[in-house]
Amino acid sequence: MKVETQGSIGLENELTAEDVASADMVILTKDIGIKFEERFASKTIVRVNISDAVKTR
Repeated sequence: MKVETQGSIGLENELTAEDVASADMVILTKDIGIKFEERFASKTIVRVNISDAVKTR
């Protein structure tokens, strides 16, 4: 699993074209807009709320 974050400090751990090409699916938040979302056009996309994707214990 690879995780790219986009937030107030910018884009971190940006996925490479190879990362995207080898992905079976992509999980995106529905809480904020995603920069460069067109990279995932050929992938199965699952949209979740940030709070559902990131749980702290």
